Amino acid sequence: MEKKVRRLHKISGSLLISLPKQWTDQYKLGKGSSVEIGFKEDGTLMVAPVIDDKKKRTEANIVYDKFFVRRFFKEYFSGTDIIKVIFNDKPAGEGKRKVYEFVQDSLMNVHVTEESQQGMVLQNFRMEGISVKSCFQRMGHIVSSMFESVLDDEAEGMEDKERNLTKFYYMTIRLIRQYLQEGGYVYAQDVSLIEAMDYRLASEKLERTADELKSLSANMQNDGVKDFCKKVHYDYSSVLSSFINQDFDRAIQMWDSYRKRLKEAESVKGRLLRAKDFKSMECLMSCLRILDYAKDISNLVRGKGEKEKLLKHEE
Repeated sequence: MEKKVRRLHKISGSLLISLPKQWTDQYKLGKGSSVEIGFKEDGTLMVAPVIDDKKKRTEANIVYDKFFVRRFFKEYFSGTDIIKVIFNDKPAGEGKRKVYEFVQDSLMNVHVTEESQQGMVLQNFRMEGISVKSCFQRMGHIVSSMFESVLDDEAEGMEDKERNLTKFYYMTIRLIRQYLQEGGYVYAQDVSLIEAMDYRLASEKLERTADELKSLSANMQNDGVKDFCKKVHYDYSSVLSSFINQDFDRAIQMWDSYRKRLKEAESVKGRLLRAKDFKSMECLMSCLRILDYAKDISNLVRGKGEKEKLLKHEE
C-alpha cells in the first residue's frame, strides 16, 4: 500500500488535508466531486470516491475467437456491465451456441439480452442480497455435498455441483473487485480490505478442491483411501468453520491434524504400492492435495479483531 503523508491545515475552525493528485486523477475527481468517508474503531480513516449510478453502467466490445473466454473474464472481473460479443467469421451459429453454453455453465448473473448475425449482447446483472461471505458459504456447502457424494459412491450429479460452485467462485471474484473499485470498504461492516483478500484466496482453494473431488467421484474404490478421505472431510469442515467464524484457536489445530494425516497417508501409500494399485494411489494424492488446500485456508484465519490491527499496521 502506497503511503502519503499530509499535514493538517486549519481553516475556519476545521482541519483539512489535501488529497493525493494521483488518486484524484485516477477517479477523475475535482472541485464539487463527492467522496465517502468512514472510520473504524481502530482510528483508521477511509476515503473512497462516490460512484455516480449513471456512470456505473459500462460497456465493452470483444471479438469472438479462440481467446473469447479470456477476453470475457477480463471485462467481467473489471466490473463491465454490458459486454458485446462480435462475430467476424461467418457463419456465427457455432460460436453463438458456445457462448450460450458458456453463460449457462459458468455464470449466474449474466444473460444474453440481444442477438443478431453480427454478435450478441451479454449483460451482467447486479444481484441484491448476495455478498462475498454468502458466496463463500455457499461454496463451502457445495464442497461438503461433493465430499458426501464421493464417500457414498454417488458420481451422478457431481458435474452439476462443480459447475454450480464455479458460478459462485466467479461471482465471488467479481464482488471482491467491485467492492475494491467502488470503495465499498468505506461503509462495509462485515468485510474489511484484508479480509476481502483472504476470501479471494480461500475461495480459490475451494474451487480447486471441487476439481479434485470431481475426479475422485469416479475412481474411489479402495477402502483404505476412502477412510482417509473421510478424515480429510472432517478436517476440511473444521477449517471452513474456523475461517467463517474467525476462530483462530480452532484453526491452528489443523497443524497437528495435518502432520497426523501425512503419517496416515504414508501407511496407506505403502499398502497401495505393495498391491500395485496405482489408480487408488492417484486418489490418495488427490486427497493429500485437498488436505494442503485446507491447511492453506487455516493459515488465513486471523481471529476476531486481528483484521483491524493488521489494517492499522498497513496504514
